[in-house]
Amino acid sequence: MININLVPEELIKKKKYRFLHRAVQNIPLEVTMGIVGGFLAFLILVNILLQLMIFFRLGTCKAIEMSLTNVGPQKVEVDAVMSDLKVLRQKISAIESITTGRRLSWAQKLNILSDSMASGAWLVRVTLIKEKFIIEGSAAAKKGDYAAIVSTLSANLRSSTPFMKGLKDLEMNFVDRRKINTTEVANFVIQSSLSGK
Repeated sequence: MININLVPEELIKKKKYRFLHRAVQNIPLEVTMGIVGGFLAFLILVNILLQLMIFFRLGTCKAIEMSLTNVGPQKVEVDAVMSDLKVLRQKISAIESITTGRRLSWAQKLNILSDSMASGAWLVRVTLIKEKFIIEGSAAAKKGDYAAIVSTLSANLRSSTPFMKGLKDLEMNFVDRRKINTTEVANFVIQSSLSGK
């Protein structure tokens, strides 16, 4: 083909990418279709691989969820054991503070309690529950003077400095009373909190 151009060569606008354009035009159609088909096949392959990765990740997530639902009841049991352990530790620390920290002589207190007992009174139970020292007993009197017997016991204990060491003021209460033949019997409770001194 003959190309006639009357415009001087320096004024001719050169087309950009002319070489690339000619190179693409020179590629046979079969090769171009093969390149496009190969690129599409590559994209389809990448899509399939990504879908497989998503599928495996979903399977892993489902397995983790199943294991978490299986762990749920066990976690409740562990929490219950931990709360029981916390309560037991508090009880142990309370017992240790009573027995070692304050160095109260409980044998001496019980001996003083025994010596302070008035005639007509007897003890049913002596307990230490949650920082409370509790003395339970009964008093019997023919003429209804059981209150005087318990008041004497309480006064004897209050006046004893070794007995009151580590204890706050004593509180005295009558729980109930009954009559056995001609004798009145009253149940009493004397209690005190530990003072920490």
